[in-house]
Amino acid sequence: MKYLLIWFPFFCFFRSNPGSAQTASLFFNDRDSIRVSGRIIGFKPGDGNDFISFLTFDINGNGRKQAFQVSADGSFNITVYQSFAGDITVHYKTAFASLFVRPGVPLHLEIQNSITNAGEPGKNVFKATGELSEVNNLLFDFQRVFREHDFLYQADLGNKEQTDSTFAANRRKRLEEELVFLNTFADTLKTPNETFIRWQKNQLVYAAGKEILMYPFLGKMNTSITGPQLLEMLGSISISDTSALHNSAYYDFLNMLMLGHQIIVNINPDYAEVKKENGNNPVPVNLAQFDKLTTGITRQILYFNLYVSHFQSPSRKNIMAPTAGRFESVLEEPYLKSSLKKLADSIGDGFKPYHIISRIRELKASNELKTRLLSTFEKAAGSNIFIDFWGDWCGPCMMEMPAYPQLINQFEGKPLKFIFFSANTKDMSVQRVKEKYKIKADFINLTNDEVAMMNNVFEFYSYPAHFVVDKQGYVVGNHTKRAEDIERLITK
Repeated sequence: MKYLLIWFPFFCFFRSNPGSAQTASLFFNDRDSIRVSGRIIGFKPGDGNDFISFLTFDINGNGRKQAFQVSADGSFNITVYQSFAGDITVHYKTAFASLFVRPGVPLHLEIQNSITNAGEPGKNVFKATGELSEVNNLLFDFQRVFREHDFLYQADLGNKEQTDSTFAANRRKRLEEELVFLNTFADTLKTPNETFIRWQKNQLVYAAGKEILMYPFLGKMNTSITGPQLLEMLGSISISDTSALHNSAYYDFLNMLMLGHQIIVNINPDYAEVKKENGNNPVPVNLAQFDKLTTGITRQILYFNLYVSHFQSPSRKNIMAPTAGRFESVLEEPYLKSSLKKLADSIGDGFKPYHIISRIRELKASNELKTRLLSTFEKAAGSNIFIDFWGDWCGPCMMEMPAYPQLINQFEGKPLKFIFFSANTKDMSVQRVKEKYKIKADFINLTNDEVAMMNNVFEFYSYPAHFVVDKQGYVVGNHTKRAEDIERLITK
């Protein structure tokens, strides 16, 4: 699932700005941050869990995870940014939960350290206070009972023996059961909270919708599937739903819809002729499909997502230039227009290198916690480094392991050092993987705190993740694992 995503790289929220009413964003926020403060009850500094993490989302369905060191008394006070009022995710130890937030509205959390790992039935790790406490405490209650419930219907994304339509039907049945569960939960409330019910319903619906859209392209792709067939599998799941603009799952769903149509145009031979009519450029073909699918803000988001998906392509200028005016004419929402302009203006900038040791030193964390990371890179100074972040729980990570001995052999005698940083993996498993695949490289098993710091330093949020550091200590490439790309980046 991660390979696919990597390689195919309520109420409207108004931002008040009396001085520039014409440019005010109707749906999105580009100014106010989200402030979350709180305390971890029973916090024990120095036990290897000194960081709390928050995952925010963008309108392309991508998440950004940021870690913050907790004060010695267990308190934290953080500021993050998200362009829409809706959900972010909080992580502490193995506990996690979705939070409903609004930019500019502070939220206060209490976290019970004693049950973050125990997962005791009937107990919530998180408790919210303040203006958004009612909706958030309902979310905590529902998420807990939802995870504890045994649902009848299952839809296995990994089972490619079933047809696309069979998986879609099973996933829709599972969704129906989930929505009945939500309705039953809501019926127990003395005073129904409409914001909670609407948000949670949309989250369930569009999480299911994304899986249905994703299934035909996992493993062995269905090269005969068409756009209409893909939409038919969604059943009653609506593409255009402004009430879902507060749900990260909706943006993830729209991004998968865009990716699905891109893949279909590229792999289905039925689209060859129409691509040929457009100079073998798939972008106009995709845009024509989006025009048929929807209108309004949803259409604009699909257009924007398509632009972003091609932004990292080496030939993006040739791909996007013929349709630049079309994007500009469709994107009317001020936030999307300004974001598009920033992207267009930055074409050609490429990856911006940064000095790894300097960034670790500047990290907001105690020097004691940073010691091993600094030592690792200081010892490697003067060498190029290929870095792989992995975990034994990560399927794509483990699929890559058999290929590493050959890659390492290709650079034998060259000034390149390989370091494998593992996350959330036991020491015995790290050693077993190294020996099983006969990988001649340094393996470093990160503590939870070191994982949090590395996420901040390298700014990666999913596994596997790959980086190249040159002899001068600058990170010069990310998402890089091909030998020719590594060869191009390293300092001779």
